[in-house]
Amino acid sequence: MEKDNEKFFNDDEVARVSSNTGLVKYGLVLTTNTMRPETELKNTSYKNHKEIKVIWHPNGDEEIISDDEVVLMDRSFMPGDVVRKVSEGKPSQFGHCENIDIYATLKILNTNKIIENINSRNFTPTKPFAINSLVFYESWVGRVYDVKRKVTFVSQDGSIFTLEDPHRRGFISLSTSHNFSIDDNVFYHGLKLKMCLDSLENATFLTISNLMKCLWHNYKKNISNKFGSKWVKVYVQDVIVSSVEVQWYSQTSSRTKPCEEYWPGRLFTGDNLKK
Repeated sequence: MEKDNEKFFNDDEVARVSSNTGLVKYGLVLTTNTMRPETELKNTSYKNHKEIKVIWHPNGDEEIISDDEVVLMDRSFMPGDVVRKVSEGKPSQFGHCENIDIYATLKILNTNKIIENINSRNFTPTKPFAINSLVFYESWVGRVYDVKRKVTFVSQDGSIFTLEDPHRRGFISLSTSHNFSIDDNVFYHGLKLKMCLDSLENATFLTISNLMKCLWHNYKKNISNKFGSKWVKVYVQDVIVSSVEVQWYSQTSSRTKPCEEYWPGRLFTGDNLKK
């Protein structure tokens, strides 16, 4: 169950030297692929298990590269990590991390405003579960493998509809003009987007305007083929987690023997998500 062959982990600081200029470029690892099955890799932008997604400093560009292209510069400590103070030529004691404080510099979306030196304890997550994050259930520790969400959207004409797991569909952010990929999962309350009408195929409408009815009717009659894809502006009203799939690693403490038959199920839905 342990990831012994993992070369990099999320939030590792890495560096790459340009072969042309010799300049060093620094970045953070966003995701790795060691634990992804081959069937899942085919549906993502990744080509193999050795590829990682890195966000580069300071422009924030994201890139999928081979893990052989970068070297590890720094790795954050986690509570429980065994550490030793480095003192050259002198013996030192071992210990373990009890607490970690992380401070960040933030840029407010769609503005040039910067806020510095903010303790991460003051942050509120935009999503309760994130892929690759660690979770606890009773005495078990695991990693979030997949998250399914139901997202409620509101269009400019006032129509309200929901989509199951919409990160698998075509959207464009009005703030970045970048397409969302299958593994981004970045929908949050208030997010403004452009959405292709194709995405309405499996939508459940809570409220639909006459304009939307006419637009969707004409689109299904292939009238839009004369002018290309039709896009509408929407914003995210609500995000609800439908299910979470967890890959369990180990049991921290229990009176029962940690063998396969006692392991929790991988899929959590409904009220079980609160556990």
